[in-house]
Amino acid sequence: PELRCREIPKGLQYLQVDTLNPADTNTLVTNYYQAGPGNIREHVILELVSTIMDEPVFDTLRTQEQLGYSVYNNLRNTFGVLGLSITVNTQATKYTADHVDQRIEAFIKTFVKEHLTEEKVADAIKSVSKQKLRADVTMEEEVSRNWNEILSVEYLFNRYEKDVAVLNDISLEDIKEYFCPLMVDGEKCRKFSVQVLGAKEKNEEAVDTDQDFKLNTLKLREESIEDMEKFRNSLKIHPVLYIIE
Repeated sequence: PELRCREIPKGLQYLQVDTLNPADTNTLVTNYYQAGPGNIREHVILELVSTIMDEPVFDTLRTQEQLGYSVYNNLRNTFGVLGLSITVNTQATKYTADHVDQRIEAFIKTFVKEHLTEEKVADAIKSVSKQKLRADVTMEEEVSRNWNEILSVEYLFNRYEKDVAVLNDISLEDIKEYFCPLMVDGEKCRKFSVQVLGAKEKNEEAVDTDQDFKLNTLKLREESIEDMEKFRNSLKIHPVLYIIE
């Protein structure tokens, strides 16, 4: 079947739900910034951004601010629609999801000012190029790489070569021109924050895992989504997309 992705509306959207386990204090926040239908060049740009961001997002939000034990970013390619996400696993007994969300936003602004530099972009281009030009070490790697092209119905078996050709033409300004408008104060911002809120107090009582769980959607801010099904059905659906050029 041909799969298609829905378009996140411009602005801010929040889906906030209670944890299904009242004994669990873990809070998970994932901020997703949707860019839109992409091509090879735009995918490579976000790949560079994600590569540069890997170390500072962990160092800032995990090591320095100690928001949670699990902090990471991801390049998102959802059936041809590109985006970037940052995830933080924190404890409801220590920080609120709102605080974590604010710190993610603060980090992104600092990231653009301090880490999107000529030097770091050049280093990322070298690193990503080297990784893509590396020959498959095992038969499993080669099969996996080509099988992914078949599963995606894109059949671009020389994708890495095309990526490297584009990499050599990307500049710092190209990256900022594409990435910065996706931020919260950017003109193309499409942010979707998914927040699973843990219990504020530890509860040692055992939970019956056989019971029927009901998702409790919360209205904690103006942008909160109360009816996920209604919100989902209201979204524009992108056409079938393939990133092959």
